[in-house]
Amino acid sequence: MTLLCQCTIAGLPPTANHVYRSAGGRRYKTKEGRDWQSMASSLLCSMVKLSTPYEGAAAVRYVFCSRSKRRWDLDNRIKVIQDCLAPAGILADDSQIMEVSARRVYGNEDWTQVSVWAIGDEDLFGGVEQ
Repeated sequence: MTLLCQCTIAGLPPTANHVYRSAGGRRYKTKEGRDWQSMASSLLCSMVKLSTPYEGAAAVRYVFCSRSKRRWDLDNRIKVIQDCLAPAGILADDSQIMEVSARRVYGNEDWTQVSVWAIGDEDLFGGVEQ
């Protein structure tokens, strides 16, 4: 696997419940969601060394560090970050992600680390075809 981008973002992303809303039969992003994704995309973009977005299979690892032990779901935060990877120029589309791992740790500060890896098909599922 080849590391495409690794970035640590101060704070935690808002949950999908705070980013995506519905009204009048339409789905939209909240201002909080647009602002956070714009900031994260800009930061991720500054860490990318690619001239064009990667178009192959990818793996992403997320580490969320939280000061609070309050309950929240990892997957609600993952979607918000994955939607930043294409605008940041890392991937052509987040549908290229074939493997995801996420971990929550506790610390003195809130932060989020995102690592994106290019993977070959032989790496998927440990070499076992599905």
